[in-house]
Amino acid sequence: MQSQIAARLFLLVLGCLIVGASASGQTAPPIVIGQTTALTGGASASAREMTAIANLYFESINSTGGIRGRPISLVTLDDGYEPARSAANTSRLIEEYGAIALFLSRGTATTAAMLPVLARHKVPLIGPSTGAMSLHRPCHPYVFNVRASYQSEASKAVQQIVGMGLRRFGLIYVDDAFGTDAVAGVKAGLGKTGAQLAYAEKFDRKATDFSRVVDVAVKADAQALLIIATNEPTIALIREFRRAGGLGHVVTLSNNASGGFIAQLGQHAAGVIVAQVFPPERRMDIPLVAEAAQLLRRSKEYKTVRVSPAMLEGLASAKVLAAALRAAAKPTPHHLIESLQSGTPFDVGWPGHNVTYSATEHTGLEWTDLSIVSASGQFRR
Repeated sequence: MQSQIAARLFLLVLGCLIVGASASGQTAPPIVIGQTTALTGGASASAREMTAIANLYFESINSTGGIRGRPISLVTLDDGYEPARSAANTSRLIEEYGAIALFLSRGTATTAAMLPVLARHKVPLIGPSTGAMSLHRPCHPYVFNVRASYQSEASKAVQQIVGMGLRRFGLIYVDDAFGTDAVAGVKAGLGKTGAQLAYAEKFDRKATDFSRVVDVAVKADAQALLIIATNEPTIALIREFRRAGGLGHVVTLSNNASGGFIAQLGQHAAGVIVAQVFPPERRMDIPLVAEAAQLLRRSKEYKTVRVSPAMLEGLASAKVLAAALRAAAKPTPHHLIESLQSGTPFDVGWPGHNVTYSATEHTGLEWTDLSIVSASGQFRR
């Protein structure tokens, strides 16, 4: 799956436009949307899946006339999950490409690096793929969240772990803004349950050697291990933990809810518990899920690829953006912001879970759940 998505997104890394307009004979100038995300680096598995489904959705809109006759053009630049590159890409997307909005960034630190640029140009960011509470409280005037916060899902994860009868568990987390933010949710969950951590170990964001923290985890022999990190370190930690004889349940957050994460874990994937912030990807009775499956089946590149939680996040964010564009008086940053925070409920295809913003509330969805990876390599709930 990853090779398919990597091939499909190769041109995006070079900054090329993916527009369905030419196929339908459209000549109107495109509505340019910018994206800086981690097509390479520690968060690339989920970022590629989100970007792939968003492009398929925009292409489907373009094939039927676009937005008032103008195609949506998503320009994607790779930031490698590096904040400095994310900030530079944001400036480039606005100043050189003329993006009226940024879309579906990936990561807490990388998104935080974008904020001064967004504020300077007064350009909105829709659907950042991070649950950082700093993007929710206080309400940022140019950030419109779609997914739930890391703190809410971390708190829910702790409560459900304790509800399973696992009252002795450990924590390993990355020592950066993402890790610190999610740990606050862990502490909230501990406060609600009265449970305590057997240990809490952190590691540097650029670390590649996890032997010390894994040794602590194995020796503690806790019932469960909660890992807060991006794809690559989480995968490495789980592998080393299992190879060193670690037997407890392993739990991680929704940033690792992707098909690529399961594929890379291989034999160590089964039994891993992953928090989720979107509905089960096999629920074809939910329009959001059915639409994602249909977009994949109709595409040449992904017709055999299964819907993943990361894809549902990408599609939901794309649907909010497209709906706001349709409702905007003009395709400009100012009018798009007016449309977004008008109080209009945006339908993402999930009954009972519309996204609604106001001038003082840009939170979006707040739903969380837990899933477990089955022996066949699928998320089960």
